[in-house]
Amino acid sequence: MYVQATGKEMSFGTLVPMLHRFEKEGLAVKERESEDAPLAYNWHLTPLGMEKLDELLNILDKMLRKQSQQEQQLPQVPIQD
Repeated sequence: MYVQATGKEMSFGTLVPMLHRFEKEGLAVKERESEDAPLAYNWHLTPLGMEKLDELLNILDKMLRKQSQQEQQLPQVPIQD
């Protein structure tokens, strides 16, 4: 999913510790996919995780809006060859 959203890959060495940190902080929980696959988990955001996600998305939205406004205020200089 990360690759689909960004076009970039994330290694398991980065992703798994991050998920465990989210779990410790109460932001995510993991559920075993099935008893037959003990190492296969599905991760879900908790209500606290959803609140944190909304908070971060609002910050990102403000940053992008500010950047867009700054770009619109830049003077347009013609490029000469």
